[in-house]
Amino acid sequence: MQKSSRRSPHTAQKPVVSPYEFPIKLIDQDAFYIVKRLQSFGYLAYFVGGCVRDALLGKAPKDFDIVTSARPREVRGVFRNAQLIGRRFKLAHLHFPENKVLEVATFRQPPSRDSIQDGVIVEDNEYGTPETDAYRRDFTINALFYDPLKSVIIDYTGGLADVERRVIRSIGDPKVRFREDPIRMLRAIKFAARLDLNFDDQVKEAMRGERESLVEAARPRLQQELVRFLQGGSALRSFELLIEFRYLQLMSPELHAWMNHDPNGAQSLSQLLGSHDQHTRTLWPQPAREDRILSVIFWPWVSSLVLSSTPTERLQNTANEEPLPPLKLRDLKMLMIRLLAPTATRIGMSIKGLHAISRILSAQVIHQLRSEGMMMYRGGQSFKGEVSFESLLLLKSRYHAGLASEEEWREVEEQWRQTLAEQQKRPGKSKGQSRLLIPKKPVVKPTKKRPRRSRSS
Repeated sequence: MQKSSRRSPHTAQKPVVSPYEFPIKLIDQDAFYIVKRLQSFGYLAYFVGGCVRDALLGKAPKDFDIVTSARPREVRGVFRNAQLIGRRFKLAHLHFPENKVLEVATFRQPPSRDSIQDGVIVEDNEYGTPETDAYRRDFTINALFYDPLKSVIIDYTGGLADVERRVIRSIGDPKVRFREDPIRMLRAIKFAARLDLNFDDQVKEAMRGERESLVEAARPRLQQELVRFLQGGSALRSFELLIEFRYLQLMSPELHAWMNHDPNGAQSLSQLLGSHDQHTRTLWPQPAREDRILSVIFWPWVSSLVLSSTPTERLQNTANEEPLPPLKLRDLKMLMIRLLAPTATRIGMSIKGLHAISRILSAQVIHQLRSEGMMMYRGGQSFKGEVSFESLLLLKSRYHAGLASEEEWREVEEQWRQTLAEQQKRPGKSKGQSRLLIPKKPVVKPTKKRPRRSRSS
């Protein structure tokens, strides 16, 4: 097996230049125009990353990334439609009709030792050369440059051979690279699932050994990768790998515990993700909104927990019975928020996104109840413990997340129901007594903020 090595960026290396005709129908003409114009001004400019990799694997590139020797201000001088973004490292966004945006980056070099604290990159904003930019990237298959004017692939890291072998190999020691940026482990899963690739042995070993590093990852990027799992048409395989490498229980122990405790849980989620992948590949060419697509992950868990755990006061609404009060979307939505809050905190979901997903799931629960002719009793003499019942569901989800057995849970559930019955009979009870066991807003401690280097230094 080819050994993983990371050459020193300080030693000049001759790249392997291979002729390759990029399929004309796959080339983005606006991206071609950008490269051609930058080269006409005397700058180096190439396609890089995913578009080159996907074309070599017979896939249609979803987007085109462009890298150049021109500095961001120089790119803006060449193109009128360029807008500079970013703080630590500026990029140029070129705007085209129909809200199309192409990104142009300047060659970078790997971060210096002063930019790495506790093994994590905190600064990555130094300009470099094509070679240093190639060795800065995560995997060899993503470090290929393509010059569309000369029709050649420029390979510094052996990525072309790895594409032919269909293997994901790290540039450098994968343990160090994953420790620097834990999100790279999720990216490896994404590429393996979406492109049907295999892991290099060293990469696989490092993904198992460095799994705890995910706790230190930037939370919004965790959510971003989850969304990309669901948008790429390979969500089922991605989640199978998340479970295989034990990443899911770090991001959502509640969801993972439910899958372990419910015999049909994993099967339900797999069926839904498989159906979602089929629709994504055939019926939904455009990516769905993040709030809508993330609800796919949580629906089997929420539906199993809420619909199967409703108390005996959940009655069938038939013509022979007195009509039941309607189930309020607002009340159900608050329950969803409390159920999803811990996971939402771990993956960096915004408050707005949490409310949107909770609203979608609540509407789906009500639709499911109505389609079965069933509604949850919300008031009346038979059942007055709606707030306590919400706490019961929260307690159950978190008890399962602690990997307790079903027998232990049944004992706790029975004790809790008896406590509720005693509270209902107790005269003069305070309004807050039924909320003592479970807080209304679960608190999850945030990770420590990474220190930033001052601009003066």
